[in-house]
Amino acid sequence: MKVLHIFPSAFLGGSELCAIESIESLQKTGVENHVILPAEGAVINRLENLSVSYKIIQHNWWMSSKPWKTYLKVFMLKGFYSSAASIREYIKNNGIDVVITHSIVIPSGALGARLTNTPHVWYLHEYGDLDHQLKFEYGKSFSLNLINKLSKKIIVNSDALKKHFSKKLPAAKINRLYYSVNYPEFTPLTEKPSGELLLCMVGRIAKGKNQLVALKALALLKQEQIFPQLVFVGGADPDYLKLLEAYIKTHELEKQIAFAGQTDRPWDFVMRSQAVVVGSAMEAFGRVTVEAMKAGRIPIVSDTGAGPELITHNENGFLFDPEKEKQLAEIIKQIWLGTDFTEMTVQAKQYALAHFNSKLHGHELLKILTGLV
Repeated sequence: MKVLHIFPSAFLGGSELCAIESIESLQKTGVENHVILPAEGAVINRLENLSVSYKIIQHNWWMSSKPWKTYLKVFMLKGFYSSAASIREYIKNNGIDVVITHSIVIPSGALGARLTNTPHVWYLHEYGDLDHQLKFEYGKSFSLNLINKLSKKIIVNSDALKKHFSKKLPAAKINRLYYSVNYPEFTPLTEKPSGELLLCMVGRIAKGKNQLVALKALALLKQEQIFPQLVFVGGADPDYLKLLEAYIKTHELEKQIAFAGQTDRPWDFVMRSQAVVVGSAMEAFGRVTVEAMKAGRIPIVSDTGAGPELITHNENGFLFDPEKEKQLAEIIKQIWLGTDFTEMTVQAKQYALAHFNSKLHGHELLKILTGLV
């Protein structure tokens, strides 16, 4: 079987990492994988290491953070058709059996598949609007209707996302498929000194990721003479970073906060921490949550989106309302004062290893694709 994967970007973001893991899982089953990228970027090195054929065909998003003018909507339609035509030629020339679009934000792969009557699968890795604050430029109802019409199957990464999209898309067409979440093996955290705590937040510093709630919690704890350390790992939206820096300065948190920036080895920071905070306003899956679990660290996760699907409060981690910094502060205080978290971290790691692995992901994905050919 030959499968063509359409990537939304050439950067190593969440959707791209998950798509690469799908390719790795399918390779183990004998599937021949091909990739279409919109530009050059860091993804190419990963594909070359896997000996995966790829081609750069510029294709645009149909979602944006800022509303488009009418003339831009018309202009972009021409671009979608042009890129779809190029993808159609790639499908024909390479004998592609199935096309997978890896994100809600790009339509050209689905259009190209339709032009060749090739089965198409839309892999939705995100809400789009609720998590990344992106706007459906051609309307949400129209866009979801087109996703339905252009797809033989729709894959989502969590039960939470399936529930959300089942309101507008046929539930029978939607398959929930968890990611592999490949991650280095660490010994689970067992004991820590009382009165010490290093927290870590991994991911792009942006409004949707809600790093501000952690700073607000630290400001509350400072009033109780509790001083956890917090390191932010990831690139940053400049405006949101300025907001965080202003808050840090106003509340004199400079000695407790560090910015590590973008890195290809975020696990180095996770390994040195005792707990990982995921404060997202709405997370479709929560890759960082599962990474924290696999690393044997204490996950502290917002109770929206897929958070409650991954974490059982006080068993394999903690849940909190991302709009209530006092809840987060109480959890951090509990960990600050505690010393033995063996049961929680071991349970978290065991759960993550059992539910998120390459063998299971590859088996389920191949079963979906085989049914279309």
